[in-house]
Amino acid sequence: MKSEVMEKGLGFISMKERLRIVGGEINICSQPLRGTRIDVSVPVNSEPEVRSIFREQRDNPEVSQA
Repeated sequence: MKSEVMEKGLGFISMKERLRIVGGEINICSQPLRGTRIDVSVPVNSEPEVRSIFREQRDNPEVSQA
């Protein structure tokens, strides 16, 4: 179930994009009055160039927001 907040926010979009880069998956389950569950799986052996992308985004946040 997608809420209006999930469709408008950038947090989930960012999470999905980062997981796509590393070959991961995300599953979001939300139920009224019961909360939201976010399951994420990421391969253990990410490629070195993928790790460098995340490192660069972490170290230069103004670049990743452009």
